Amino acid sequence: MGLTFWKKGVWVLLFFSLAFNIGFFFTAANRKMRPGPGPILKILDGMDLPEELRGKVTDTIKQLDTDHWKFRKLLSKEERKILDLMGRPGNLDMDMVAPLIESYSQISKKSALNKAGYIIEIRKLLGSEKSLYLISEMKKNFEKRMCKDKPQG
Repeated sequence: MGLTFWKKGVWVLLFFSLAFNIGFFFTAANRKMRPGPGPILKILDGMDLPEELRGKVTDTIKQLDTDHWKFRKLLSKEERKILDLMGRPGNLDMDMVAPLIESYSQISKKSALNKAGYIIEIRKLLGSEKSLYLISEMKKNFEKRMCKDKPQG
């Protein structure tokens, strides 16, 4: 009986250790894949804004980031549905694919409108000159990030 208990105990420990390590890996990977608003907030640090205004803009940017990742998750689910349909055996035609493409397009449109709303809000808060500076810095950051993500070869 004692030996069997220890064998079970070892398996339980191994299982929980493995589960913990997998959870840690995905948490770390999610943070790496989801950069967050950090670079934009660093740009704000250099803009010499009054504390109250900086707080409002920071809150808006953080909410934009949260919404952005919610939309990314929704779009990823839609892409998965499309790929699942495409990878299924049997007949496949555009009538089967079109509703999924339409759903993806609607989510993408909502995401773009959502982002535009936040940018308009930030422009109202900062005024013309400072908001244009922030947006130009955001574009530089975006272009730099896109160069890293460019396919190799």
